[in-house]
Order: sequence, then structure tokens, then C-alpha cells
Amino acid sequence: MIDLTHVGERLLAAMVTCSPKVRSELAVHLGPSVLRRRAVVEAPLASFGALAFDGASRIDVGLVDDEAGQVLAVEAKLGESRLSRRAFEERFLPPCGVSHGGARVTGSMIAILEGKLPAAGPDARLLARVPAEAGGEGTVEVEPRWALVVRRRTLEGWLRRGLPGLSSRCAVIAFDDLVEAYGGRAAFNALVRELLEVDYFEAWKLGAPAR
Repeated sequence: MIDLTHVGERLLAAMVTCSPKVRSELAVHLGPSVLRRRAVVEAPLASFGALAFDGASRIDVGLVDDEAGQVLAVEAKLGESRLSRRAFEERFLPPCGVSHGGARVTGSMIAILEGKLPAAGPDARLLARVPAEAGGEGTVEVEPRWALVVRRRTLEGWLRRGLPGLSSRCAVIAFDDLVEAYGGRAAFNALVRELLEVDYFEAWKLGAPAR
């Protein structure tokens, strides 16, 4: 069976795109501007001042405000292991560093979004590349606020034992609440079937004529 962590970003983006109720649930945590935004998956970071990023530094789901030229990052951590407060902090919250002779940022996306970035000058902006509405690709500024989506049981565990050391710029949202807003079991299962419907025979080029 395919694990939720393998398709969570696609599911989250699809729910935001298809469901006004999901956008309304996000607006409770992130403000009304998210109601008019479009969702993109795995938007790569472009730069922070003069510093670059490698291809692994990607926003799971970006909520793009085309008028403002900004994107609000949503990170999905939908697994069920190694997400205790201590493990989360050890894995995702150490400060970022640099590599490639000081030219590239290293570190987790969560540390990047928390602003734990290397010094890059007072006017340095965090930029990401997103697909443009009319085709092609554009560069937008990553907003300081961001959202972390986790399973409800993870969030409940944090509330009992203490939240990780995240700043006030981060809103923590239960994935289960978004699924309920989308329509619950039947609607969610239908979406999963739709997203995972792949012609593997064609994708793997089976049955091609011998040469």
C-alpha cells in the first residue's frame, strides 16, 4: 500500500484547489487572504540574497498570491514516527548552514521557514519559483508566516507533552481537520483513487514492439 507520506502533498494541494470548505478551514488559521490563492506542489526555493539552494529545498504546498507576488509555504509532516517534540526539534530545527564555498544554504525546510538562515544582508528576501498562471515559471517572495500540517494524533501528543520550539510565525494545523472539511471518508477516498489512477503499463513502456 502507498503510504500517506508519499502522496500527502498532492492530496493537500488537490483538497485546497477543489474545496472552498478546505480553504475556509485554512483561513481560520492563516487569515482570509488564503481564500483566493491557488495551490502549487513542490515549489523550489530560488535564493536568499546572494545564497542559492539545491533542488531538495522545496515547499511542499505553496499558496500563491499572484497579485502580491508572494507564496505562503505549507509543510506537511504526515508520518507517525520520530515526531515527538524532541525528535522533531533535533531533525528539523537546527540552524541552517552553508555549503559549496558559502554559496548554498543547507538545512531543513522547517528551519528555513523559521528564519534560521545564514546572514545574507538586511535586504535579503527568501524567493521561490512557482508555475505561472499563464504558463512558464515565475519568482515570488516566500512570506514569513507559514503552516505546518501534521496528523491530529501528532498534534494532540504535542498539546499533551509540549509543542516543539516553533515561532509564532508558524500555524500548526491537523490534516484530519482538512480531510473532514473536504467531506470526510467517502470524498477523501474518491480523491485518493482519482490521484492514484495511473496507467502503469503505459508509464513503464510495457508491450513496446521489439527492435
